[in-house]
Amino acid sequence: MAQMPQRRTILKAAGAASTFSLAGCVGSGGNGESGGSENTVKISLAPSGFQGIVMDHIHSDTDILKNTLSEYGYSPEVKKSWEGSAMFAAGRPDFETMGSLEAARLAANRDLDLTVAANLAPNFVSWWTKKGSPYDPANTGSAKATVDKLAQEGDKFALGSWSTGDVPAYKILMGAEYGYDFGQDKSDFNIVTADLFAIPQLLVDEEIAVGTSSPIHGGAPFLADEPEIVPIWPSVGDKLAEVGFARPQLNGWLTTQEYYSNQPDAVKGLVQAWYKGLEWFFDNPKEIVVSNDQHLQQLGVETKKQAKYIVDWGINLEYGNKSPIIYNDIELTDEFISGDKKFLARAAEQGLIPSSWDEHLEYQKVPQE
Repeated sequence: MAQMPQRRTILKAAGAASTFSLAGCVGSGGNGESGGSENTVKISLAPSGFQGIVMDHIHSDTDILKNTLSEYGYSPEVKKSWEGSAMFAAGRPDFETMGSLEAARLAANRDLDLTVAANLAPNFVSWWTKKGSPYDPANTGSAKATVDKLAQEGDKFALGSWSTGDVPAYKILMGAEYGYDFGQDKSDFNIVTADLFAIPQLLVDEEIAVGTSSPIHGGAPFLADEPEIVPIWPSVGDKLAEVGFARPQLNGWLTTQEYYSNQPDAVKGLVQAWYKGLEWFFDNPKEIVVSNDQHLQQLGVETKKQAKYIVDWGINLEYGNKSPIIYNDIELTDEFISGDKKFLARAAEQGLIPSSWDEHLEYQKVPQE
């Protein structure tokens, strides 16, 4: 049986640091260390989620990645790591999974010129509460009424960390749609931090009123049988899309502009290999996720029923989501690029990323097949 992260934890004071990052949280990788010849493509991903399953398929279980890159004269080295973003900033891997907001911040702060080469996943975390609680939209009447009540009552709202990739989305959404401040220095909410995987249990135990979570971040055990928690809205990405923004990118394939310019075929090979893995995964995701214990572990669940729930929620869209949590079409579109730039421009206006971000970040439409 897969081992779940410990569900209970002591609440930390608002602003405390957390080692868990949503950036890259649905990715994974194979094996191998950095280094090698100039024809070696060095790839780093975090070790979890649907993306972990896809990477295992194309790199460890089959030769899809090896053969696709070989057609362009390259060979892959893949590393599993939660430190991929730091390694990428230090110039070690050629590719890393990273959201465009994190990439924009990194590019501007480190004076790096970076390229978003594919769109892998949207930001899908949401706000949740205990089913039947005073903050349940079924009791307040609407998501807006729940948000208003939370601001007025001052009950505890829990984040996984101030450093996670969903926080800027909340800040923008709260200001644009509800007129509230949501920040570490200034906020209309009583915000605390807690282990992200512990938040569903804290909700059920009524130690917090509302918290950030998702079925793949510890929520599935509280949803697969009789639901004990409910979302305020299906996902923050869907909600931002409703009010005129693009769904914020949780993960994309990121490389440097120099690498893209000098090694365009390596970029093309990785994107095309990934797309082949997605075709395999989307053909029968429910059977794939329950096919072995490693996949359960990658999804952070204890049972096959919980894994199937995650597929029905995040792929089959049976519980209100309007977008899957991993995309099967990853080639950048004009619509995505325009919407993402609008989101990043608003983030810059609110001081979430440096105003010079657009001088360092570009988008490239790399063909997926």
